[in-house]
Amino acid sequence: MASNPEMKKPHGEGVASGKASTFYSVDRHKHTANQGQGTTDPIDLIEHACLEAIGAAPPRHLILSKLEKWLRFSSTGKPKDKSGALKVLDKGDCYVFIIKDHRNGVTKTGSTRTGKRTVMTPEEKAAAQRQRQAYQQAQAARSARKHRMLSAAAQRIWSKCIKPDAWATPFPYVVKKGIQPLNVRRYISHKRDVLVLPMIDPFRGIMSLYLIGKSGFKRPLKGSQTNGLCMAIGRSLSDAKVIWLVEGWATGVSLHKLTGEAVVVAFTAGNLGAVIDKMVQKYPDAQLKLCADDDRATAEKIGKNVGLSYAEQVQKRHPQIALYKPLFPPDAPKGLSDVNDLVNYERGLQGANHG
Repeated sequence: MASNPEMKKPHGEGVASGKASTFYSVDRHKHTANQGQGTTDPIDLIEHACLEAIGAAPPRHLILSKLEKWLRFSSTGKPKDKSGALKVLDKGDCYVFIIKDHRNGVTKTGSTRTGKRTVMTPEEKAAAQRQRQAYQQAQAARSARKHRMLSAAAQRIWSKCIKPDAWATPFPYVVKKGIQPLNVRRYISHKRDVLVLPMIDPFRGIMSLYLIGKSGFKRPLKGSQTNGLCMAIGRSLSDAKVIWLVEGWATGVSLHKLTGEAVVVAFTAGNLGAVIDKMVQKYPDAQLKLCADDDRATAEKIGKNVGLSYAEQVQKRHPQIALYKPLFPPDAPKGLSDVNDLVNYERGLQGANHG
């Protein structure tokens, strides 16, 4: 059957599909190319440069919204595509920009300054700054609204979860780790059965939840901003003289059992710094101690001990915090990394010796 020429699209032309696209058609590209010549608007110039370089550009209101940072956008017209990238730097009298298309390796640099004169007048610069500030304020408002909604949802879910004393059967992850289910609950439905941990901002309360499945998968609620969120184990932090900080919940439970002192869980090594910053601010009189994971197997594999690396970075910022790590016997498997691993390893050795 002969092909219908009207159904063919030129190479590089965007597909509308009923939705607004940031990937413009060939006709729009030509039109913008003509507009870009002779204009003094920095947004017009950067948009024109993007279209000329990779055939696509981010929405105009976003072009100056993230100075000094990469702005990702679609270069294909597909909503989930983020292969286009733009970074804009403010040089005072003009903007310098870098454009990239990660799909084909294209990179282009340029500036909003022409060969004849500086194209940014004080009025244009002030207008661009107002536009950027308005966008940042709107973005902050949307983010705050999203966090409030997520926090409310987390509190509702937490209130409906089952406390450990009402569990009909033990949770497999708790059994595997050989610990008590301290400060956790359980969510059970016809589709899922997960362990639920509160993710708390020390100054605002529960902001999200951390889920642990029977198989050991771990993740926060979808859409959560987890930076600086944590949970406490053991005694109240407000009257604690010593507060330990660790990565994982099982590690925290094991450490609390060993020391009898309050423990704060950061959930990930990368979150330790943000959590400790808040602990220092809220509990200035408490003695903070950091017990890092010793990721020996990871160090052998990629050349970096992730747990110790993050912990040492934190200690450089807060030299008053004592840094500890589990001390494994020389013959212990390299895959063991935290206090819970050490406790279970020693328990196994004792069981073997008594067996």
